[in-house]
Amino acid sequence: SVIIKAVRDEGFRNFFISLIWQYLGDYLKSASNTYIVTKDDIELFEKFVRENRAKRTADEHIQNIRRILADLNYELIPERIKEYMLDLQSENLNRARHYATTLKLFIKEIIKPKNSRVAKELYDSFKLPKRKFIYKPPPLSLDTLKKIFNNINDLGARALFLLLAETGLRVGEVLGLKVDQIDLEHRIIKIMKESETKRAYISFLHQSTARWVKEQYLPYREEFVRKYEDSIRKLAAANPEQGINIEEWKLKLFPFREDILRAEIKEAMKKVLGKEFRLYDLRSFFASYMIKQGASPMIVNLLQGRVPPQQFRILQDHYFVISDIELQQYYEKYAPKILE
Repeated sequence: SVIIKAVRDEGFRNFFISLIWQYLGDYLKSASNTYIVTKDDIELFEKFVRENRAKRTADEHIQNIRRILADLNYELIPERIKEYMLDLQSENLNRARHYATTLKLFIKEIIKPKNSRVAKELYDSFKLPKRKFIYKPPPLSLDTLKKIFNNINDLGARALFLLLAETGLRVGEVLGLKVDQIDLEHRIIKIMKESETKRAYISFLHQSTARWVKEQYLPYREEFVRKYEDSIRKLAAANPEQGINIEEWKLKLFPFREDILRAEIKEAMKKVLGKEFRLYDLRSFFASYMIKQGASPMIVNLLQGRVPPQQFRILQDHYFVISDIELQQYYEKYAPKILE
């Protein structure tokens, strides 16, 4: 009866899987390709490199793993790692090589002793970059993306797909959003994320999308949080080693498991195309679509956070001055619209 309810009720299905994950722990990890990194894992890795590597190398590994895990929201999934490395490799080959070396060491020394099967999937999901990789994404049309969107059954997955397709942001950036970073009145997404290689500062929503998020998605999300908050609190209390932060979970724009959202989107892709493509390809589609519509590559790079902070500041201070209002006007004119 529980399984039947999970099949019929989307909200219960997401919660049910999370419930099993929390209570079965390592047993469940053996049936999943996802690894949730804990504070103990990070501390163990730092201890390992301190004891087995030169100080300079150890410091570099520690700095790298903290940045990698923050970018990946402390959840390692083979497909997400592929996308992350592909994105990094296209922008900075040297940094991609260093990050890949650190992540492989982390998987080998920390994850493998706990779960060898998952560790193998994660380890084999990417290679050490040896040269700049020119990735050729599959040709995607706006009509195709609209069909996929309409074939996604889960409302959370549908919202994720919509934002990825219409903003061209990285998957981790969208999944990491909090509700208060979405200004539906002014149709602004405040990313406010800056690192050594990326500057994802601001993005926007079309009017139809803001309306859909307000009327369709947010009520669904709020009901999900309201319905399962008490149970999640009990799980957190029963599993303190998991480090579950209830207040942070309640603030997340997508309080669902990433692998479930991805699976729902992939199912819709297969219905429409008979095959899958990477969510990362929505980022490529966005850039190509904007440029074909006549947008400047610089505008596209600014919207997608592809300009490193130092370079952006030089452009902003000396060569290229544009207000957020002007940037939004470019977005509204050139960005793809799934909802019309």
